[in-house]
Amino acid sequence: MSANICFISCHYFGFQAVTGILASEQFKMKELTIPLVISLNQTKKSSTVGFYDFDDVAAQYKIETIHIDSIKRPELVEIITEAKPDYLLIIGWSELAPASILDIPKKVNDSHIRHSNTHGCIGMHPTLLPEGRGRAPIPWTIIKGLRETGVTAFLLEDSADAGGIIFQERIQIKKEETATTLFSKVGEAHYQLAKKISPILAGRLLHSVKQDLSKGSVWPKRTPRDGIIDFNEKANSINKLIRALTNPFPGAFFYYEGHKIIVNEIKINFKKHSKPFGTIVAVSSNGLPTIAVKDGVIECLSISPETLYLSFKPGTKAQGKHELKIT
Repeated sequence: MSANICFISCHYFGFQAVTGILASEQFKMKELTIPLVISLNQTKKSSTVGFYDFDDVAAQYKIETIHIDSIKRPELVEIITEAKPDYLLIIGWSELAPASILDIPKKVNDSHIRHSNTHGCIGMHPTLLPEGRGRAPIPWTIIKGLRETGVTAFLLEDSADAGGIIFQERIQIKKEETATTLFSKVGEAHYQLAKKISPILAGRLLHSVKQDLSKGSVWPKRTPRDGIIDFNEKANSINKLIRALTNPFPGAFFYYEGHKIIVNEIKINFKKHSKPFGTIVAVSSNGLPTIAVKDGVIECLSISPETLYLSFKPGTKAQGKHELKIT
């Protein structure tokens, strides 16, 4: 028995999943084939966190690749249908796939149901569903101080992250985990999950367990303004925000003399002070500020390189969320 898999992805996590399939014994034995990869136009690269170009790996394995600007293009239905996918994997794509796309494997297999053992649409989400449905899972995981997360392979439905759970790969989170280190762990989990589901897909043995959405949570979308540091917060909360938004995300930041200062790393000192929150209380030998916060001071260890030329002065104020009057 064998199965065709088509991928829709523009993300590093999707690349890891493709690589997991390619590394599987089932692919090597030609029990799995990948006739088509659909990816995002390069013009979207700068605005897509985790963007990954599939052209090289597709060329290596002689996989047809097309680039699109939206999964909602009507002509996609015919293009994907011609590839005859038994399973469609959509990973790391910011748009919800319309029913016309999700129903392609059903039509290819001449079935009246969207998902069965023999066909279906599969996504992967970087939380242990049903917890953390929605957006920005890596930043939220760190901001919320979770000690464990994971990646869930699940069936795609019309609602986001709501379909039956196929497999989950768990990830332990260290105390000082950053978005950078967690992003790497999540990528590896995508690879491992794809290898795990390969024999399931090749044998046409897809199965899932229905989610109990009442026991889960939905995490909201984050916007750039959510990265503004609030110096009225406690040091640990600020540290979580900075760790959660570092590379590959845009970063936590404040303003100084009209310049946006992205903070990559800090050191906390819980010493008492009488300075107004946001006051620069000291400047290090390499020119980086130490700033008063609610329960101590935070010493900036790394900021955006393009602002290293600035001269921070003790006694002046860093403008954060409170100073900018942002709610």
